Amino acid sequence: MNSGLKGKSIGGSVLKHGTSFPSAEYLGDVFVRDDLGFPFIWNGSIYTPVTGDGWIPVPSESVLGYINSASIALSGNYTVVFKKGTRVKFSNPSTKYFVCDKNSTFDGNFTTVFLQAGSDYSVSASSVSGLSYSLGNPPDYPNWFNFTPTFAGFSANPTGFFRFYITGNTLFFHIRCITDGTSNANTFTVDMPIVSATLGSNNFWGGNLWQIRTRGATNPDGLTGFWQIPDNSATITLANNLSATGWTNDSLGKRASFEGWYEI
Repeated sequence: MNSGLKGKSIGGSVLKHGTSFPSAEYLGDVFVRDDLGFPFIWNGSIYTPVTGDGWIPVPSESVLGYINSASIALSGNYTVVFKKGTRVKFSNPSTKYFVCDKNSTFDGNFTTVFLQAGSDYSVSASSVSGLSYSLGNPPDYPNWFNFTPTFAGFSANPTGFFRFYITGNTLFFHIRCITDGTSNANTFTVDMPIVSATLGSNNFWGGNLWQIRTRGATNPDGLTGFWQIPDNSATITLANNLSATGWTNDSLGKRASFEGWYEI
């Protein structure tokens, strides 16, 4: 059986009872079996039911568990499923939510799944159970995650709200500094939790700052500023009055706020 049976969404193609097909071609696809009437996912050897809450369970026998705080291992090839932007949920031992920030890899025996949830969740060295994933937007999925940025240009960092959201291969972020940091340089950079994509030399993503505050007498609040992040980098550079070195460096305060997005 070939084209015409393949489906990518719940309630997609109807798979006739007893139909067989090459597992490599249909791995990870969702079907409705006519003898059962509800969605199943084909994982290469068995059908696994798709739950009505938007999550697709992974067979428990495939879940090997913890590798480190940001990755887990599966038995078999699940690279077609766990790609950038895939939402992930499991118990470890409490319920945790993640997003795949990289495409998973397969070494011939095992799949490594790379996970990101900022400062909200991390994988602990305990059992992983109830692993499920979604390519949609399940109602219990948090979407936005908090993170703790790494600042440079400060002896004491600003505080505020720092959040990100990933859909597909795009990261959206919100950075809102509500207190000044103590400046120790004329620069201001912020390290993000995920590295930008590599598109080619001289490529940048960027946008405007909507709040700029400097407390030094020789460098008052900026009138205009921007942020930018280059290819294959996690570091955002902020410019004050259109200069990356336009920030005050006199042990007084500075802060900035902005939103934006970049490819990952």
